[in-house]
Amino acid sequence: KAGLETKQASEVKKESANPVQRLEEPPKLTKDEERARYQSELKRWQTKCSKIRSQRREMVDAQLREEQGKLEDMVKKESNAEILSYQEEMKKHLAQKEDAERELASLGVFKFSEKKAKKTQIENAKNKIAETQTRIEQVKQRCKAEIAEAKDKAQKRKAEFRSEAEKKFPLPCEPQKPDFIQKEEAAEKARVERTTAISDRIVAEMDPNKSYTLSDMMQFKCLRGMDLTTAKVRAFLDAPIEANRVLKGTLKGRVVFFLNTK
Repeated sequence: KAGLETKQASEVKKESANPVQRLEEPPKLTKDEERARYQSELKRWQTKCSKIRSQRREMVDAQLREEQGKLEDMVKKESNAEILSYQEEMKKHLAQKEDAERELASLGVFKFSEKKAKKTQIENAKNKIAETQTRIEQVKQRCKAEIAEAKDKAQKRKAEFRSEAEKKFPLPCEPQKPDFIQKEEAAEKARVERTTAISDRIVAEMDPNKSYTLSDMMQFKCLRGMDLTTAKVRAFLDAPIEANRVLKGTLKGRVVFFLNTK
């Protein structure tokens, strides 16, 4: 008995020194619970993505404004420098005109040739002043046009700015969709494709000069061999009616359908 107790104590001590951790698997979720969990995760992901996309837009808009401002400042700087150059030129022409006018006024009555020369100088100065003023106006108009184009030029870099924003603010990974939901969506997609194909065949078989009841349509070649009710045939017409390809009306108290030929 003493030996047995010693053996048991030894085993307890051994287990205590090397505990075995038993990890219990979490209880398996039902489909409804798993769907709810996925939808909750998806909603949180969509909220995060919405905030990130907003940050991206703000960054891109700020870069576009900055780029547009730089282009406008460059145009103004170049235009102002050109206008300043023309204004300095105009000052010289004005000074030449004023000097010639003073000299003309000081000439004696019989200084005919000298007067003629001064008048020519005055006229030339006036012409150069007018030409310079025209050039200044042209620079102003060009500046105005280029400033108006600055926004369009900045927009050409939008793709570049968007790429930078996407790198700075990456989207989180989308939650993994449960297998059974993927299967449901695949089945629904296949159903919609089959329905669309049948709808297209019904429309193709309709004569543009005739109207049809649902019972008439059940006799269409494209529906032969299919176990259909009038309700199912009517369901096939939903998409064509919504797309305005098929119209609904009444004829002799009966609901009929016909092609929209307009």
